[in-house]
Amino acid sequence: VALDATHTRLPAMRHRRTESALCGALPSILLAVTAFVADARAGIVIGHCVSTAQQLQNALTSASTGGQYNGMDNRIKIVQGLYQTRLVSNPSPGPFYYSNTAATGSLSIEGGYNADCSARSIDPLATLLDGNGQYQVMDLRSRKAAIQVSGVTIENGEATTEGGGLSINALAPRPSRVPAH
Repeated sequence: VALDATHTRLPAMRHRRTESALCGALPSILLAVTAFVADARAGIVIGHCVSTAQQLQNALTSASTGGQYNGMDNRIKIVQGLYQTRLVSNPSPGPFYYSNTAATGSLSIEGGYNADCSARSIDPLATLLDGNGQYQVMDLRSRKAAIQVSGVTIENGEATTEGGGLSINALAPRPSRVPAH
């Protein structure tokens, strides 16, 4: 999972460096995902700053069951732009997918960030998650952990099951919160 190519200093945070899973002549901007680890009294919060569709999926995968940040609180900050599911390999194109069977951990997905995720504009039209009329856009599942999605527009989803745009918390016994923006 490519989670670290660029670092930004944040107060009271330490950075965890991981090796990039991608190599070669790709421009560094394509690899610019940062994982911030903050020591908070309530636990560890993992922050991901993503700027491509594949980086978004990589962050979701690292927070999912079997991922290196599973069971922890994960906050995914999405840079303003267009994120198309057809550009994601997981292992083939399809929805942005997250599944957590752990008894702990939460997931927060927030759109509207600038290029280095240091500032946010809460305009859902600035961050578009697009299914291209071919795929469900997001499939987020958690047995017990809370899931929150904010500051994004979900569009052009297609599914033969529930949730053409967004299917959330199919594993959970209690409803999750999806704030309206």
